[in-house]
Amino acid sequence: MAAPKSVIRAFVSQYEVEQSKYARLAHIATEAVKKKARKLEIDPQPLCTGRGKSPESLRRKLSQRNQRINHGQGYAEESEIRRDISDLAGIRVLLYFPDQADEVENVLRKAFDDVQFKPSKAMKTFEELDNAAECSKAGPYRARIYLVKVKKNDLDDLSIPNECNRVEVQVVSLLSHAWAEVEHRRYKGVIAPTAEENQVLSRLNEVMRQGEDLLTQLHSLYNARNEASRCS
Repeated sequence: MAAPKSVIRAFVSQYEVEQSKYARLAHIATEAVKKKARKLEIDPQPLCTGRGKSPESLRRKLSQRNQRINHGQGYAEESEIRRDISDLAGIRVLLYFPDQADEVENVLRKAFDDVQFKPSKAMKTFEELDNAAECSKAGPYRARIYLVKVKKNDLDDLSIPNECNRVEVQVVSLLSHAWAEVEHRRYKGVIAPTAEENQVLSRLNEVMRQGEDLLTQLHSLYNARNEASRCS
């Protein structure tokens, strides 16, 4: 039996008051990534976006997770929710070349404090594809997930408790991100996707994977050519 919904309602109500702080925290984190990527001369520069989680999205996520927390007993108090939910502030780093992921990890470790790699399910987006079991039949959303703390000097006048200074960072290729967005939108309708849609998406996933492999190969050739040019 899930815990009383009043625990979730109280948390979401308080979050609605604080949402602007998390949105600003995400913006600060986004700018920190952009600045450090420029300084480290990452080429090409990754795209970076951020957001504070919407109250409605948070409410849906908590309602779904509430059934699975504490062996089905649900959240007993708001502090459990705060420990459990890591993406109130989140940013996404989109890569033109999939093999830039290691470079971006280096950017994160230099731009933030307490950078932790977060093992994740096969699929995860800001809107929490909680129908991931359905989606994974066609293929995974291959993202690296990190939890980071914004450096105190970058917080400026943003007043936020240390335990709330937590940003979830998703690092993913542009191709994989596009695939996940298409997949996510299929589940927004009332009627479930058809078998034919699933077949097409599965084929699209194969093409996407081939595209990522080719982009990685192209990037390697590009880097080798540039290195040879510098040495000549």
